[in-house]
Amino acid sequence: MGSMFKIAGIDEDKLTEEVIKNAQNLLQELREKGELIIYNAGLGGKGSSIRKGERSFNVMRFSGDGTNVFDLIKGEIFLRDQIYKYWRVLKENVPGFENSYISCLPANIGIRETRQIKGLYTLTEQDILKGNRTEDSIARGTYWIDIHCPLGRTKNVHLCIKECKTNEYCIAPDKYKC
Repeated sequence: MGSMFKIAGIDEDKLTEEVIKNAQNLLQELREKGELIIYNAGLGGKGSSIRKGERSFNVMRFSGDGTNVFDLIKGEIFLRDQIYKYWRVLKENVPGFENSYISCLPANIGIRETRQIKGLYTLTEQDILKGNRTEDSIARGTYWIDIHCPLGRTKNVHLCIKECKTNEYCIAPDKYKC
């Protein structure tokens, strides 16, 4: 689960390569200390924002069951708290963010995945990588394989990897053969 958000009031002229690099280093340091629970130490992007001085952020996750109301509530509280902390770090430490403000929050937490339908055929990683086509295809896409860590870890979040160092049981190696 996650929450994208936007920050506006940014003086983008101040975001030099050096400022961005220093900000990323600071965010990474706070992540490693556990003071910010983020998987991405970036300064947002223009992907879903066209306003000057506004950036979109997709930097944090919450591990939980998207079908469980108690997990949803915990996730809402946790992610909103992390969004505020993340913004305060930028506002107080990064040139260009001095006059910034949170301009957009989602109405509720975003759910990546819950139940899965078992169909007559299961699309595999190899089907995607090889570009296999079937006679009964219903869609086409150009997005990468996006398997998030089912245990909620925040490193290597876009592909579950063989090199994962967890000692916890995880369904992903069995399910995805990663």
